[in-house]
Amino acid sequence: FYSLHIVISIILLFGLVMHYNKMIWYMSPSLLYYLGQNVPICVESVFKWWRSRRRADNGGGVGGIRVEKVVCIPDSGGCVELSFSLNNSQEMEESIEEEAAT
Repeated sequence: FYSLHIVISIILLFGLVMHYNKMIWYMSPSLLYYLGQNVPICVESVFKWWRSRRRADNGGGVGGIRVEKVVCIPDSGGCVELSFSLNNSQEMEESIEEEAAT
C-alpha cells in the first residue's frame, strides 16, 4: 500500500504541474523546505562513506578514541573526569597528516 501510494502521488503531482503550471508555486515552498532538511544529511552521509572507503583503500584503519575511565569529581556539581586512549595511534597520526596534506 505504501509503495503504491508513493508512486501514484508522484504521478499525480507531475500531472498537476503539467496541466496547471501555477501548481509549482503552491508546491515549491514545501519542496524547498524538504530539500533544505534532507540534503545536508545526505551530503554528510555520502562524505562519510567516501572517506571510509578511501581510508580502507589506502590500508589505513579507522582508528579513534576510546574512553578508558570516567571519575565523578566530588562537590563539582556533576562534573566528571574523562580519561581517553587513542586506538591505532600511528595509523591515526598518518591519516591526520594525509588529511592535512590534501
